[in-house]
Amino acid sequence: MLNNFTINDSFNKGLAQLTTDERLSEYSILDSNRKPIISIKPEEFPYFTTSESEVFESFENVKEKTKSVSATLRIHKVVFDTTSKWGFIYNNNKISAKIADKGFQEKVQKEGRFGKGDILEVLMEIHQEFDETVGVFINKAYVIAEVLKHIPRPQQTSLC
Repeated sequence: MLNNFTINDSFNKGLAQLTTDERLSEYSILDSNRKPIISIKPEEFPYFTTSESEVFESFENVKEKTKSVSATLRIHKVVFDTTSKWGFIYNNNKISAKIADKGFQEKVQKEGRFGKGDILEVLMEIHQEFDETVGVFINKAYVIAEVLKHIPRPQQTSLC
């Protein structure tokens, strides 16, 4: 829990509100049979909370991370060379990503029916590095782990 700032912050706020209720003698988390998993007395609350600075200190040594996301990508540039990166539009930003999905690569080589404007629904890994000057993780590289679906761009039909 300490490593997730959002969860930690919410937990701290919840305990802070409980400390203001003088009627409270104990806070318990119950299992499905309504038996206490853990019980905390108000005077013990400080041992279960962390300050923002403590949370950020726990991230000090984390310089890079990878997050996996489901994403919808619009093809901007098709590359038939399996070692090169394709061009995509992701969240209205141009990105370049290597496609690691071997099955999809084989499909591209056999069919070759992929083009600008087609849509891919994918599982994608985003490699991030921590930028100490602004205190946030910055996206540095994208890898398509799996292509779930290919949606060809609709073809314009002749009106004649």
